[in-house]
Amino acid sequence: MNNAENYATMEVKRKSAKDEARYDLAERGIELKRNFEKPDKPDDETDSEGIHVADTLSSLPPEDLRNLGVLMLLCTSTSPGDY
Repeated sequence: MNNAENYATMEVKRKSAKDEARYDLAERGIELKRNFEKPDKPDDETDSEGIHVADTLSSLPPEDLRNLGVLMLLCTSTSPGDY
């Protein structure tokens, strides 16, 4: 029970210190603004080398989709015992 009491005491002190700091900032005229908006996603993402970064299969260029299809067929057509 002592641990629970200590935890509760610390939570009360933490909350009162947080409120006091907020009131001190308000007295000085400093207002903390919280931004809940999501950042805009760039239209075309490229990595440091200028290569297009795809986050979905539909955003891949046609030649990469073809290569991915060939790779998928190769991976699924051979069984592990065929090596």
